[in-house]
Amino acid sequence: MVYCKSDEAYLCLSCDQNIHSANALSKCHSRTLVCDNAIRNRQLFDVYKM
Repeated sequence: MVYCKSDEAYLCLSCDQNIHSANALSKCHSRTLVCDNAIRNRQLFDVYKM
């Protein structure tokens, strides 16, 4: 899970990927991982994406 200050929203990693890859402006948003589990889940997500 990540928090996007610009959007004032908490997003799952999959939603974060979809939303923040939509356009150049959203790609610039700074996001913060909410917990260590998010890092592990992101690594798994990246593996499944391949």
